[in-house]
Amino acid sequence: MARLLMIFQRNCEQSKPQYGLGHDGRIDITNRCKEYDGHWNGVHGVAEAKEPGKTDKLRVRLVNGSFASRQI
Repeated sequence: MARLLMIFQRNCEQSKPQYGLGHDGRIDITNRCKEYDGHWNGVHGVAEAKEPGKTDKLRVRLVNGSFASRQI
């Protein structure tokens, strides 16, 4: 899966994304970041196909309501 840095990752020394299939068929996303001072932060979201029936482009919605598009 293609990966673009999110704004909360600008001070990361390590990033750890986790993906899982949600009960509603969408993809559950947890993206964690270990900062240079050793603290972890992260964001949760869901992804779904931008076009029904196609899986090459995803629309990602983060908890704060921001949207991002990812092309695989």
